[in-house]
Amino acid sequence: MRLSTDNLCVNKPIIGYNLFITLMDSEKKNKRFSVLKKRRLRRVGLWSLVAIYTALLPNARLVYDWITDAISFTLADRIPMVIVLLLITGYFTFCLKRKKKINFSGLLLPSSLIILGIIWFESIKVKYIHIPEYMLMTWFVFAAMSEDYRGKGLLLLVLLCSCLLGVVDELEQGLYPGRYYGWKDMVINSSSAIIGILTIKELKQLPEGDFGWTVYLLPIKRFFYFIAFSLLGAVLMCIKLFDTIPDEPLLNTYPAWLLAWNVLSTLFGTAVVLYFSLKSKPEKTYQDDEIYMTDQGDRITARLWCIVPLSVLTIMHAIAIVAAVSGWDFQ
Repeated sequence: MRLSTDNLCVNKPIIGYNLFITLMDSEKKNKRFSVLKKRRLRRVGLWSLVAIYTALLPNARLVYDWITDAISFTLADRIPMVIVLLLITGYFTFCLKRKKKINFSGLLLPSSLIILGIIWFESIKVKYIHIPEYMLMTWFVFAAMSEDYRGKGLLLLVLLCSCLLGVVDELEQGLYPGRYYGWKDMVINSSSAIIGILTIKELKQLPEGDFGWTVYLLPIKRFFYFIAFSLLGAVLMCIKLFDTIPDEPLLNTYPAWLLAWNVLSTLFGTAVVLYFSLKSKPEKTYQDDEIYMTDQGDRITARLWCIVPLSVLTIMHAIAIVAAVSGWDFQ
C-alpha cells in the first residue's frame, strides 16, 4: 500500500505543531521545577533563620558585656535607644525618598506609646535591647510565613508566633549561667513584637485575599483541642518555673505530673507537626510562578494556624524536659 504524498503534506504541519507543543510543555515543566526548588530552599532557609535567631538571642548579653568591658557601662546602656532612634531616622529617610506620607497615627504614635510604656515598666536600660530584637523577630517570622500564607490574618499569626518565641527566649535564658527567667522580659518581648507588626503593616505589602481559608479549619478542628491542651500545659509550666530554688536541680522541685504533661505534649506535638508538614506540600499550589489552586492555598493557610503555634509550644515543652532531666540549674 502506497502512502499518498498529499497525506504527508497535510500531516507535516500537524506533526510539527505537536512537537512544538511538547517542547514548550517540557520547557514549562523544567521552569516550574526550578521555581519550586528555589521556593523550597527559600522556605527552609527562612524558617532556619528564625530558629537560629531565637537560639542565639540569649547570647546577646555577651555582646553587651563585651561593650561594657571594652568601652563603658554608660555607653552600653545607651545602645538600645540609639538603635531605636536610628530605626526612626531610617523610616523618615525612607518616606522622604519614596515621597511617602509619614504615618503618625498608625505607626509613630502607637510605637512611641509602647516604648514609653516599656521605659515606665522596666527601669533597667539594658532591657530596652529587646525592642529592636523583637521588631527584627517579627520581620523574620513574617518573611518565613509569607512564602505560603494566603489571605487575611497573616499579621495576627506572626504576632502570636513572635510572642510565643519570646517565651522560648526566656526559657532558654533560665538555662544560661548568669541569665534569668523573668516575666517582665516576656511582656517587653510581646510589646516590641507589636511595634514590629506596625512597621510591617506600614512598609510591606500584605497578601491579597480574604478569610476564605477559615472554612478549612473545620476538618482539622480536632487538632486545635490538642493545641489548647499543649497551651494550658505551657502556661502551668511557665508559672511553676518561678518556684525554682537557686542552685538546686529543677527536677527536685518540678512536679512529676507536669513533667508527664511536657512529655505528652512534646511527643504528640512533634507527631502532628510532622503529619501536617508532609501532608501540606506547599509546592502544589504554584504553577508558572503564580498561585493557580486557591483551594489548596487556603488549606495550607489553615494548616499554618495549626503547625506554627504547635511547633513553638512543642519546643517550650521540650526545653522544660531538658531542664528537668539534665539536672541543670534553672534560674
